[in-house]
Amino acid sequence: MGNPVDSAEVYAYMKSYAPYENVEAKDYPPMLVTAGLNDPRVSYWEPAKWVARLRATKTDDNRLLLKTEMGRATWGRRGATTPGGTRPSSTPSSSTPSGSPRLP
Repeated sequence: MGNPVDSAEVYAYMKSYAPYENVEAKDYPPMLVTAGLNDPRVSYWEPAKWVARLRATKTDDNRLLLKTEMGRATWGRRGATTPGGTRPSSTPSSSTPSGSPRLP
């Protein structure tokens, strides 16, 4: 599409869907935001920064939780690796039928 540094049009387009830049003073639904300390695609501080902005800006009293996985990425068992660089066992221990971990 182009480089947002070189094109005001590309910059405006990217900004139009960027979550951090589009936080508004309004009601938001209850949310659980997840982050992964070792996620190579989204650094752990990006969701934390977004949640902080939401908490400071939103107008409702709904819960807004941030869960940071300290030992794996956020995309789950299939793509994540352990801190030693090996893939975890493909047999989920306490998980739902889809293989996703259960939330308390």
